[in-house]
Amino acid sequence: MFGEDNFKNVVIIDNTGSVVYFTSNNLSVYDLELDDIAEKRKITSLYGNLDSGNSSMIHALNTGKSIVNLRQGLETRNGKVVNQIGSTYPIIDNKRVVGAIE
Repeated sequence: MFGEDNFKNVVIIDNTGSVVYFTSNNLSVYDLELDDIAEKRKITSLYGNLDSGNSSMIHALNTGKSIVNLRQGLETRNGKVVNQIGSTYPIIDNKRVVGAIE
């Protein structure tokens, strides 16, 4: 069974790469604020070292394939690097990729 610490952070993006959900109690870890999520910013704009070529979430959107247990360091807007291990899955509706969840 899963413990509550197994899923400390959940991020969901839509088919444009915009963040539609981010676990709010962890925003400060990533130097983010509620406005960053409310404005539906692109996932690639929230981190200094993330772009459409290396984002696991954009990869899931583009390929429809999952990435499991990826180790990555995300650079916050304040220059802090947050190291994490995460898994990303495409969200598929009627055989169409409509988003991704990590």
